[in-house]
Amino acid sequence: MSEALPVPRLVPSLRDWTRAVVEAQSPQEIAAFDTLIDPYVTPRGSLRRERSSDDSALGSGVDTALGLLTPIAVLVCAAARDALIGTVQDEVAGRIGRLLRRARHRGGAEEADTSVALTVETLAVIRDAALRAARSAGLDDTEARALTDAVTGALLNPER
Repeated sequence: MSEALPVPRLVPSLRDWTRAVVEAQSPQEIAAFDTLIDPYVTPRGSLRRERSSDDSALGSGVDTALGLLTPIAVLVCAAARDALIGTVQDEVAGRIGRLLRRARHRGGAEEADTSVALTVETLAVIRDAALRAARSAGLDDTEARALTDAVTGALLNPER
């Protein structure tokens, strides 16, 4: 059996998760955080899929030239969040299937366990997705690993 880690009460919002990562990795960007993240995140908190051909937050490549972290962090957090949601959905779907099979055989209703543990394996899936996204964004291995550590650390931090 795998070791369970502390579980976030809810899947963090993309904006909050990214803010925690930027605060940890590039605190000087926090003053401009909302301006930098708005082109990437919808008002409802999901990643904008309809980006222009220019992927820079400021529309001119200035953010990339300045080495700003927020545009990359939001993309990496989105990949990690998608992995977290996918893993939780798979786990819950498996539980529901087992519960339905047992209910059919026993002929009675059972109460479902709705708690989800963030296991070491789940965290590894999330970390792998974040690392792939960081590398795809053009970060070198050291930068990609540091950002990935911040992403997983922010997820595990109950203070977020």
